[in-house]
Amino acid sequence: MKKFLMIVFIMLLMVLGLPVLLLGLMYEGDTLEAMPLELYTEDADGFGMLYARIDEALAAAQDDEAANLTIAFDEDVLNTLIFNFVRGDAPFKDGLNPDYLPSVACETAACGSILEETFIHDGRRFIIRLEGVFVRFHETGMRLHAALALSYGDRFTFKTVVTLDLEHVSDTEPGTFTLAYAGAQIGRVPVPSRILNTAMTLFDRVTSYDFDAVIQADSDSPFTIDRQALQVTFDALAMIEQATATVEDDPGADLALVLLETLWQDDLIHFGLDGLGLALHVRLSHLRVPPAVTIPASLQAQQDDAGFMPEAFVLQDYLKRQLETWLIEHALGGTGRFRLPADVINGALYHEAGGFERFQYEFDYRNDAGNQGILWTGLEALWFDFAPEDVEVVAGEVVVFGLFDFGGLKSRLALTNRRVDGASDGVLVLELTQVTLGEHGDKPHLTISQTEAFTTLFANMAVEPFMSVDANARWVIDGTALLDAAGTTGVWSVHAIDMDSAGIFLEVTPSHATLQETFEAMTAALRTVFSSGLSVALEAAIDDSPESSALLDQLTQIETVLTSGQDPDAQAITLLLAQIDALSSTARAQFTDTLESLLDATVLARFNADFRD
Repeated sequence: MKKFLMIVFIMLLMVLGLPVLLLGLMYEGDTLEAMPLELYTEDADGFGMLYARIDEALAAAQDDEAANLTIAFDEDVLNTLIFNFVRGDAPFKDGLNPDYLPSVACETAACGSILEETFIHDGRRFIIRLEGVFVRFHETGMRLHAALALSYGDRFTFKTVVTLDLEHVSDTEPGTFTLAYAGAQIGRVPVPSRILNTAMTLFDRVTSYDFDAVIQADSDSPFTIDRQALQVTFDALAMIEQATATVEDDPGADLALVLLETLWQDDLIHFGLDGLGLALHVRLSHLRVPPAVTIPASLQAQQDDAGFMPEAFVLQDYLKRQLETWLIEHALGGTGRFRLPADVINGALYHEAGGFERFQYEFDYRNDAGNQGILWTGLEALWFDFAPEDVEVVAGEVVVFGLFDFGGLKSRLALTNRRVDGASDGVLVLELTQVTLGEHGDKPHLTISQTEAFTTLFANMAVEPFMSVDANARWVIDGTALLDAAGTTGVWSVHAIDMDSAGIFLEVTPSHATLQETFEAMTAALRTVFSSGLSVALEAAIDDSPESSALLDQLTQIETVLTSGQDPDAQAITLLLAQIDALSSTARAQFTDTLESLLDATVLARFNADFRD
């Protein structure tokens, strides 16, 4: 009898006690204790935390030129991003609950729940709340925790934490990091995956909540969930695209995404786990260039502490100076080519692009110590270099450089363009043939095969009126339009346009016989002035800067050669023209005024009437 009673008692324990035991194992009590409440504040900024991590990593990499870059996406960053996503904080769109702010002081579902659903079962009213979602990392993956509360009227509330254990799996797409379901627990009770899917399906049916609809609702989120495969994928490219999406039709963001995708495809960037979080590793050896690499000084002159100065470059003024320089060269017996040096092209391009400010981004953040910081990144400038010292080119090629700055780390694009043969007279067409990143001498660099983003970038780089981009995204430089911008329209005929190591040059003559007569009279008058009187008159009028003194010395030598009945050699003429170009704007005006005061007034008036007015 005793044995029989013992068996009955054990059976009763199994029938009645097992559910109680399971409930006890699943019950978590106060779910707030498990949640990272210290991160949940009104001004919480997950992207700001991310920018701070990036800035810190960049600063560390700058201190060691041989170092690679490691950016940590730790638990605090991801949990704050989840919090921002739930609330719909910028740049996320519609949130699940904009009032979500759980804390020990929060006593309502409005601030304490992400979602709340009420349903009736057998006449009984139940409320289920999702009170929190957060992550914890371990060596091979992470655990996703969901804090739940189930209430039966006002009588009883059962709280638990559902944990999904996610393991890292191989990623097939560049820039992604995928975690697959490896197990689940409700409280401390393991849950097979088939039960998990069944529970979600049942939850869909019983409540008005639709898991699939919510998963698909925010297509801009950097996280995607495959409910059937029980996988979550983090897409870094999507996150960067979202972070830069505040500017519509932004070619700079498109370019950045292409570069990043290329880096992933070439295995220069990869994700990893270090037990503290997700880490992004970047091999910098192929990307960085020395800190001494800068944009040309002529472009820096268009900036001050406040940024881009549009008034610092006036294209017509520069073209008029080039026309004056060309007339002097022609008068002294030089090649007679109208030259467009790289500084003028680059100045016009920089000016037209507004200092490239729309390709530059500043991200505000507050570091762990509470100090405000700014992460600056973007394209500083594009510029033409017809004789690059550290990139190999052949005849008929020119390199367009683009300098990127990533929080102090520099990388440089080299866009090689080749002259297209067979273009119409007076037009120079340049076609993009190769793109490299990080090229600088013999150091390792990256060759980029996907050029669409760069041709799209070029399409936004037209310089009115002489440089445009055709339907095939090729640079088109119109020599006639260039000369028209320097003076009176229609007075010049361009017979050829080409380039050499000094820039672009044009073979030019006046467009008809009458203009030719005026032109020849002007060059003869200029030669007369340079032969006698200019150096003495200029010495009394120009400033006493070193540049002016060097010019006066060279003018004296030129005058000596001309009075002997000879032409100065090409080197002497080139030096003279370079010294004229090196003058300050004030000294240049003094030079021009003095020169014109010595010219035959009738010849000058006729030239101005035919070519300038």
